[in-house]
Amino acid sequence: MNLNRKEKRFISKPSGFEIAVICSPDDLPGEQATLLALLEAGVERLHLRKKHWDLRQTAAFLDSLPAAYHPRIILHAHATLLNHYEVAGFHGQQPPRLPVACKGCSVHSYEEYQALYALYDYLWLSPFFDSLSKKDYGANVGLWHPPPDCPLDKVVALGGITPQHLPHLARLGIRRAAVLGYIWNAKNPLKAWKTFQNVQV
Repeated sequence: MNLNRKEKRFISKPSGFEIAVICSPDDLPGEQATLLALLEAGVERLHLRKKHWDLRQTAAFLDSLPAAYHPRIILHAHATLLNHYEVAGFHGQQPPRLPVACKGCSVHSYEEYQALYALYDYLWLSPFFDSLSKKDYGANVGLWHPPPDCPLDKVVALGGITPQHLPHLARLGIRRAAVLGYIWNAKNPLKAWKTFQNVQV
């Protein structure tokens, strides 16, 4: 199999994947310390998706972190903060509606994915598996059958992602995923994250 430079970078990681972590939509006890611990443990992309936070709360969270971790964070609100913090970028809507460089957005079919492929660095594609964070949000098994010749390097698989699912995604040619429920439903989110690091595919 011929791999491009980006794909080679992914499989050089211990798990063979680039795993992004999405913040819990709810505020949790000790969450700030947990997020810092996750970054210290090697999380390379953290999506700050706190829809109920105002600009001041979001800025306060960024200020609480060492600046060295800001380039690992993707904002989902308050795009004006991109002018003040060296974060990784902004997760927007489709098509882009903000006067900022959106790095990615969410899609739910390969048709949407291919239509927006050239506009973004990544695209969340879901739901691959039964959601662990949304009740009655089941897998779209059609996503298990990518169209022939569809470039998959920008797919970030979302929806019920667990360590056990990584080999299945790898067989499809997908090397990126984002996790939410598996991390935040766990009694120990840091331990849950480390299980991803131990998967070999």
